[in-house]
Amino acid sequence: MESWRKATPVYRVSAIRVASAFCTISEEAVCVITGILPLRVLVKERRTLYQKKRSTTLTPEEFRTEEQRLNQNHEAAEDAKCVFSVCSRFNPQRDELEKILNKRFKRETLVEAMLSSKAAWNTTSMFATEVLTDLRSVERKRAK
Repeated sequence: MESWRKATPVYRVSAIRVASAFCTISEEAVCVITGILPLRVLVKERRTLYQKKRSTTLTPEEFRTEEQRLNQNHEAAEDAKCVFSVCSRFNPQRDELEKILNKRFKRETLVEAMLSSKAAWNTTSMFATEVLTDLRSVERKRAK
């Protein structure tokens, strides 16, 4: 637990520096902007790999294959790239956002798109809120 309290602020500050953001930004937002996994998700994946490696004897190649499988598994971790461009679960929200923006939405142009108009700002904000609410509810169900 002590190491968790020490690692979390360092991870957050690193993400903020990568994003060149202010310290008031939320962890979720900075992870979306930088495209990195939240620390709790990364720890969970690594723990799963470690436990699997201890319980079975994996060759280095099998270990890499398992690690790639976990990284590609959308149920295990939904990163920014998935949410903004791949996951079909968020297609209705993404389609609405693209309709308001009148262009294909990309994670790289998020800030520019948000600042283009009041409607774009509101729609982008609503998209982010809906996605985060959905992801949090899925995470809560997983934790039970």
